[in-house]
Amino acid sequence: MNARTFGIILSIAVLTLCQTVSHAATRARFTGETVLNDSPVRISAADHTCQIKEDSSVRCWGRNDLGQLGFGGPHTATPTLVPGLAAGPIAVSAGFGTTCILLRNGQVECWGNNRDGQGGRPDPLSTEPAVVTGVTNAVAIAVGEFHTCALLGDGTVRCWGFNSDGQLGDNSQTSRPSPVAVQGLTNVIAITVGWRHT
Repeated sequence: MNARTFGIILSIAVLTLCQTVSHAATRARFTGETVLNDSPVRISAADHTCQIKEDSSVRCWGRNDLGQLGFGGPHTATPTLVPGLAAGPIAVSAGFGTTCILLRNGQVECWGNNRDGQGGRPDPLSTEPAVVTGVTNAVAIAVGEFHTCALLGDGTVRCWGFNSDGQLGDNSQTSRPSPVAVQGLTNVIAITVGWRHT
């Protein structure tokens, strides 16, 4: 298989994934559901990787200098159980040093790097998962390098973390350790975050 063929196959796979997530989010919003039962986002990677297993446990591996694996200890190449998670994780997003999961009840839990508020907690660093206050009825999550966003079931978006370039969408450049509403967005069906943009 040459590079061009591989690129085409990869593009089709990514497009299919995005369409599936968008369809699931749309269905959830218009039917009042808070759960993406058919969401394929059960594995995510950045400087580390996390996966939701069929038994609903979460296992992570890779770098762990900021607690992004969900437990204290050195880097590891072995998928290792994240202890202390709430029941019902259905989606996971791994950023650079930060990990968040979407729970079946619409809440979000995060752990790891929080120096810019991207973990939604007051402390700068935590190896223990903690619920992000101010997010309910979430249907999708996306963690970037320094900020995090959640798509809610009503089609609106909440973001938190670093905001140097307005990536939180709240018409400011003030970083936020707690979720703020993205202004001017309604009927959103999918979301992704980059380095300093959303």
